[in-house]
Amino acid sequence: MIKNISKNITKRLCTGCGACSILCNKIHLEEKNGYNIPIADKNCTNCGQCLSVCPVHNNQFKNFNSNFLKALSCNKQKVCYSLISNIRSRSASGGFITQFLCDLLELNIINGCIVAYSDGKLENQRAIVAKTTDEIISACSSKYYPIPMLTALKDIDTNKKYAFVGKGCDISGLVLLQKKLKYLQNAIILKIGLMCYKSPSKTSSLTLYKEMTGYQYNFGSSKLYYRYNGWPGDAIAIYDNISNSMPYSKSWGKILALKSYSKHCTICTNHLCENADIVVGDAWYRNKELVNSPKEAANIIIPYSNYADELLNKSINIKFEKCTPADIINSQKNLIQIQELALLYEYFRKIFQNNILFSIKNFPSAVKLLLKYNFDFIKYIIRIYKHKTDY
Repeated sequence: MIKNISKNITKRLCTGCGACSILCNKIHLEEKNGYNIPIADKNCTNCGQCLSVCPVHNNQFKNFNSNFLKALSCNKQKVCYSLISNIRSRSASGGFITQFLCDLLELNIINGCIVAYSDGKLENQRAIVAKTTDEIISACSSKYYPIPMLTALKDIDTNKKYAFVGKGCDISGLVLLQKKLKYLQNAIILKIGLMCYKSPSKTSSLTLYKEMTGYQYNFGSSKLYYRYNGWPGDAIAIYDNISNSMPYSKSWGKILALKSYSKHCTICTNHLCENADIVVGDAWYRNKELVNSPKEAANIIIPYSNYADELLNKSINIKFEKCTPADIINSQKNLIQIQELALLYEYFRKIFQNNILFSIKNFPSAVKLLLKYNFDFIKYIIRIYKHKTDY
């Protein structure tokens, strides 16, 4: 009987976070058809430790009383943006994450941070430990590319303090690793989550590039930027020193979000990173009237932990503005819908697993969501079982 990470590969559910490769040196990551897939070598003993830190195998959904809803009920949400024009203009939205990390570094609260880096070349996109403000700024803006964020944990100094930035699956993997590896509890002091609809594969980026330029991506000379030139930003593809652009509504809405992505994205219950200290997204309700205007774009943030609140109060180069729970919901309608559908799916899955106590406890919330979505839930189920991921 297989008791390693191969179980999730067989079910096409791996997120490519890299958590298993941090815990076990018998696992390495390989790229297969645009995904970062963990492979157990021939010396694997089937001990099952890799599964213990897998965010797919350990779904942390317990009930419908989410941290997200609790935070909104306490009016903890904020709109914010960097007061440093260079950072705000280079970022995909308001530049909050980049500025927040720079402020924490300058205040000596952290010694560095784990972030996704890109210079425009797909082959150079990776997780790095940024230790200077220049390195943090160089990593700003969105990357819609599969990056195993947790692999950078191998490069930290265990005696220093770091922040970690990642999607819900990355944060979940980190939380599970911290339970196993005590040094990570002390080293990673802040977890910043990214509101995430789905994570496109490498194939999606290659498709986007060819759609924009008419040519295959040339590793070594081609470049692709996902959000550039204002808000919400254009995709920029460079071929033979010629730049081609495509509006975000098409690059994301017609290509990246609809092409190749992990099956787990369709059933993820952590789109809003509820096990992070703070979650960050675009202030769509506020920004929707803007066209290519980086000076005006802003982020929405929701601090989940008291520690995040404390750190926000220390940040000196960020402008905070008030917003309402309705503003947050209007900004992330699609994300909230897909998360609630996933929660409902997980509820029925637990019923079939004979989890009676869980079923009874969450029955009122499940009925409420079922009445809210009815036929949308049926269409959601169909999408799940039609989805294919070719590892």
